[in-house]
Amino acid sequence: MVSEDFARDVFKTIGGFAFLVNFVGDQCYQEAIATGATEMRLSETVYKAVFEHAERGGFRPQDLSLPERGQDHELLESGETAALSLFESEEEDELDDSGQSPPFALLESEEGDELSDSGDSPVIKLVNLLIAELFKSNGTEILLEPQEKHLTARFRIDGRLALPQTIPGNLKTGVISRLKIMGDLDVSERRVPQDGQFQIRIGERTVRFRISTVPTRHGEQIFLKALVNKGVAKSIDQSEFPARELAIIQDYIGGAHGLVLIAGPQDSGRRSTSYTILSEMVSEERGIITIADPILQDIPGVTQLADNPRVGLTLQSLLRASLLQEPDILMISDILDLETYSDLIRASKALELTLGILSVNDAVSAIEHTVRMGLDLEAFLSASPLIIAQRLVRKLCRNCRIADRGSSFQTGPGCSECHGIGYSGRTLLAEALFVDEGMKAVIVQEGGPEAILTGAKAAGFRTLREVGQDLVESGVTSQDEIDHVLP
Repeated sequence: MVSEDFARDVFKTIGGFAFLVNFVGDQCYQEAIATGATEMRLSETVYKAVFEHAERGGFRPQDLSLPERGQDHELLESGETAALSLFESEEEDELDDSGQSPPFALLESEEGDELSDSGDSPVIKLVNLLIAELFKSNGTEILLEPQEKHLTARFRIDGRLALPQTIPGNLKTGVISRLKIMGDLDVSERRVPQDGQFQIRIGERTVRFRISTVPTRHGEQIFLKALVNKGVAKSIDQSEFPARELAIIQDYIGGAHGLVLIAGPQDSGRRSTSYTILSEMVSEERGIITIADPILQDIPGVTQLADNPRVGLTLQSLLRASLLQEPDILMISDILDLETYSDLIRASKALELTLGILSVNDAVSAIEHTVRMGLDLEAFLSASPLIIAQRLVRKLCRNCRIADRGSSFQTGPGCSECHGIGYSGRTLLAEALFVDEGMKAVIVQEGGPEAILTGAKAAGFRTLREVGQDLVESGVTSQDEIDHVLP
């Protein structure tokens, strides 16, 4: 009988093809057990399934090296040879200028502990493969969900979970333990949630990950988020703001004093927008301080601070300490309570520009949220804020999108450029509401969200849905995507 080590040996032969695990690891393993020997006959079913799955993942048949149909293939005890030999696609990879995926010999922790393939266990290699596949697919998160008999892995790509993979049950505990060790978590503790961080180096890039666990019925669920440093922030001219909204923002930040509130849910690009605005304000004559954890982008000429509540370095304490430094411009990443909000409003009266991020859906909701928090409305309005609300929407794959009526398009069947999803990359959807004297009068006299929205539209304000409709009509995204992002 083929041992359980065979399933792990199959993973060793996959190379960068982590997305083929569900076919190779399940079907080939079960078929090998059924034959009951150290030889396996590659059936027509498995042969066809591997090819179909590879094509959906963006690989061509010539990228795969398979034995002929029905050909016997020896399964060596050492595991150096297994049922399938799959070679990596020649498709260009963003992680390596040579066009090849970075070898795992280059995957290291910040302290220099090598996580290479040489001599490592199959579990370590599988974890390395999952991380590498995350970056190959331009993903940001990995969700490992324990099932009764296996572990499901999904990547978040362009804001959506996709490319599900099945990891056999005999590897489930090992994979979870390996990730907990990397995150310096207590491997023996499985009853309570844990969280931590770790850093790895892939090629020339150092990537920081946040890891969290929660106990479930079938074991611990693992969440990994890549906290990627996106390099130097873009200038506002390079941003993807719609033309009208861009003009409003540029006009506002050119004023003497101001408060910019950036609204939206998580993963809507709020932090990137704040960095873009700050990069526009950098000069030798200005002192600029930001408070955010993690620090995702470098902004030359800006002092960037990170709060760390575990050691008592809270956002509030950093905010007050920063004000003692008398900066010209100040940004805080999250306005979570009344105290922080009040301090930011007061700072906006003295500083050239202050920026803050609110977790609300749109510009009008930001005003409602301010009132509900108990902030003095008069103090808020006296800051004459600019409220930017935004989302990130997926862009239709230009290689496989299907023409619809007019200049709009529908989602295509998927191709190699979009990993079979039909969308590739995201773009910015934004609205900008300047609370000028006219809007202040509407807010004070009417107060309700409908009246505020009516008054804003009368002054030329465009909602997120109206801006999104422009993207649909220009073929950038689909109506289904707009309806999903803006229910």
